[in-house]
Amino acid sequence: MISAWILWHALSEIGPVIRILMLAAPPEVGAADLRRAIKAGEGIEEVHHLHLWQMDEERSSVEAHLVLAEGVDFTDAVRRVKQRVETEFGIRHSTFEIETLASGCAGTGCRPGEA
Repeated sequence: MISAWILWHALSEIGPVIRILMLAAPPEVGAADLRRAIKAGEGIEEVHHLHLWQMDEERSSVEAHLVLAEGVDFTDAVRRVKQRVETEFGIRHSTFEIETLASGCAGTGCRPGEA
């Protein structure tokens, strides 16, 4: 009976551990919803190369390329996006690369919407 209890607990805990080890997206956050929320920000033209993963049992992380409209202050835009991501999705660890429509992806030649 003790072995069955240990096995039951081990099997019930393995899912989250595998999710973390495989750098999978957290189950409670949808990448499409996150993308829409980021893109809805003022001055954000496009969001691509969005990567979302679970860092541990309590923390998630996101990184993405933000294509800003010409003339937008990037520091203010990133601050607003980070605040929205934390408020709406509880993600405190976020990294954003800034681009413009003219620049495309740094070093890869892709254009917004391709990735």
